[in-house]
Amino acid sequence: MRGLESFTIRIKREQPVRRRRPSSNPAQPYAGINLVPLVDLALNLVLIMIIMAPTMQLARLPVELPAAKSADVDKYDTLRLNLADDGRLSIDGDMVNSWEELPQELKTRMQKFHRDKILLEVDRRVPFRETSRLLNLLRHRTPITNISIGTVPQK
Repeated sequence: MRGLESFTIRIKREQPVRRRRPSSNPAQPYAGINLVPLVDLALNLVLIMIIMAPTMQLARLPVELPAAKSADVDKYDTLRLNLADDGRLSIDGDMVNSWEELPQELKTRMQKFHRDKILLEVDRRVPFRETSRLLNLLRHRTPITNISIGTVPQK
């Protein structure tokens, strides 16, 4: 077999393509963030909120509020507590000496006259902080639970 000669074929293998990292040092890890899933999540949340917003409105209970009107005050059932613009207090026309005596005086009158309601009449020139102070005093230092605030009807 003389016509056959042996020869070797060398096949040149191609090297795999290496992707370049953004950093100049290939040993450092890639510190980027893929924003596509983040944007996808944000858009899904917006879509859920748009769909759910109308159903939140339907969950409200229909409430019909009562009309406001002035009530007649029964003078036999109610203690009248007045606060003048100069800070003086009176109960049913009788002067109270000081703010400290007011709770005890109210308790005494409530027991004596069997009254459980108070009509609070405050001069319109009295600063609101004084009215608030009086309401807090009534709330915390007396057993009164029914307080009405006197007003003048509009003309």
